[in-house]
Amino acid sequence: GTLAGDLDALCEVVVAGAADPRYAAVLTELVAAATTDPTLQPHLLAVSDTWQAGIRAMLHAAQDRRELDADVAVPLLAEVVSALTIRRVMFKNPPIDHTLRTDLDELIRHPPHQH
Repeated sequence: GTLAGDLDALCEVVVAGAADPRYAAVLTELVAAATTDPTLQPHLLAVSDTWQAGIRAMLHAAQDRRELDADVAVPLLAEVVSALTIRRVMFKNPPIDHTLRTDLDELIRHPPHQH
């Protein structure tokens, strides 16, 4: 694998989720419900943690292949990638199109670094 291939796969997942309006609706409703029902919060966190872990693993693998510098702040970059993709699925703004991949490339070219 390569980071480019991994990002293509990530975009495919996001595009597929965005294509089904039920996915965005369920995600939005779960987030809203979890803010008032503490019993739902662990479930929302589990989903979020799994998504984040996958993105972090992808970025760490890219570091291992020397596609990302060793001093890239992987946890922060993973959080930004996650926020960018989830926001687009939930709000469709900006739309899920080629700009998603372009924006992910920009993040990867100019990632946050550890202090």
